[in-house]
Amino acid sequence: MRRFVTTRRHDDGALFVPAGVYHHPIALNVREGRNGPLPPEHAAGLVQFITAFPDRAAIAAIRAGIEAAGLSPAIEGGGFLVRDPWRCPLRVRAAPLVD
Repeated sequence: MRRFVTTRRHDDGALFVPAGVYHHPIALNVREGRNGPLPPEHAAGLVQFITAFPDRAAIAAIRAGIEAAGLSPAIEGGGFLVRDPWRCPLRVRAAPLVD
């Protein structure tokens, strides 16, 4: 199974995490600071992030890491939902992803 790994980290808060050696990483940043202001209610931005994993063991491991970080994910079907500090939902589901 491919895992997200940090391949690049910048001092300004940017982080790049591809799955395995895949060349299109997910890019994250906290450039406004961890305690930055929340965006206005109708601001442009990411609505949600959904990722799917092939088995429940992988989902359980990810959930355990999130709980160890002090967050409380909400159970949803075969996965869970957790929100980032700016209220954006991250949904982790079992594959295949069907919406």
